[in-house]
Amino acid sequence: MHIVVIPSWYSNRKNKVLGSFFKEQAQALKEHGENITICYNEILPIYCYDEFKTIFSKKITFDIEDGLDTYRYKNFNYLLHSSMRFNVFAKRIEKLINRVIADKGKIDVFHFHSCFWAGICAPYIKEKFNIPYVLTEHTGISYASNIKKSYLKYIYDSYNSADRLVSVSNSLKKELGKFVKNDISVIHNFIDGNKFKILKEMHRNLRFTFFTLGFLVRGKGFENLIDSCGYLIDIGYDFVLEIGGDGYLRDELEKKINDKKLHNYVKLLGILSRDEVAFYMNKCDAFILASSYETFGVVYIEALACGKPVIGVKNGGAEDIIIDDVGILVDTNSKENLSKAIVQMILNINKYNYTTIHSYFLNNFEKSIIIDKLKDVYVTCLKD
Repeated sequence: MHIVVIPSWYSNRKNKVLGSFFKEQAQALKEHGENITICYNEILPIYCYDEFKTIFSKKITFDIEDGLDTYRYKNFNYLLHSSMRFNVFAKRIEKLINRVIADKGKIDVFHFHSCFWAGICAPYIKEKFNIPYVLTEHTGISYASNIKKSYLKYIYDSYNSADRLVSVSNSLKKELGKFVKNDISVIHNFIDGNKFKILKEMHRNLRFTFFTLGFLVRGKGFENLIDSCGYLIDIGYDFVLEIGGDGYLRDELEKKINDKKLHNYVKLLGILSRDEVAFYMNKCDAFILASSYETFGVVYIEALACGKPVIGVKNGGAEDIIIDDVGILVDTNSKENLSKAIVQMILNINKYNYTTIHSYFLNNFEKSIIIDKLKDVYVTCLKD
């Protein structure tokens, strides 16, 4: 089966890990015998003047990236705040697909990842090529700050025109169900169990160490998490919090750490590669994510794959993942709730068995389980 994967965001020169979940899913499908092609409309910010030569000499590029046939259409976004950009996006994807057909022949199914941006052009592409499409939604409309009301009709059309619509969590399925008439399948994300696994020689920390990871932006709960750490350290607890990721809140968080004199306890690690994420997951004693909203939360299962207990918030995605045997789920990311969960984890760490945690990961989120579900979706899509 020739499956063309069209992601809304993907790795680029400046951010190698962007869209890593899409890439790993595509790689897994290829490992399971499918013919996979990536088509990515790479929208560049206007300040990327060093790309001018590539853009104006040949907009479409081809390369084998991490074992995947990858076609990119590189260009700027000339219609920043207009819905007309959806038409431009669709035309660029159309050109990519024509190139793929010329190079590789017949396509059986398209798989769009996330409606905003790639999925919005899916109905046009379906009609143009008479090929069915699967749309996997990774984000919720309710929490998307850059979606205008005028865009909603395009989004709803994309959902309702999909031959199969997939959500990455039950909470997101419930949200999507308000807008669509289609049946919605739930297929969770997975991670690379070869990269994220229990090490034979487990790291021993001198001080209890928490690891957290995410974009340093509002809603991820880093402000409250640092405040909780400051409060607990002030009353005598001794532990370390390592924070992976970058974002516009970095300076603010750094100031908070310095103002509270927490530089010996809270460390900002910056952007991490996938290998570095695996290293810190294995290095920590427990993982914590204080985000108030997650459609799924891949970082939780990365920690579970490494045998690490997790602390999460009832944020939509965590409820599909965290059970008592593998961690702690709190109602909100308030300083009080986070502080209690941190203390509970430190005092009861011996309650958690790393092999039990890893087995839970294997039985629920292991690659082959998820890929089998996805292949079933493709087959039913073609039968319909």
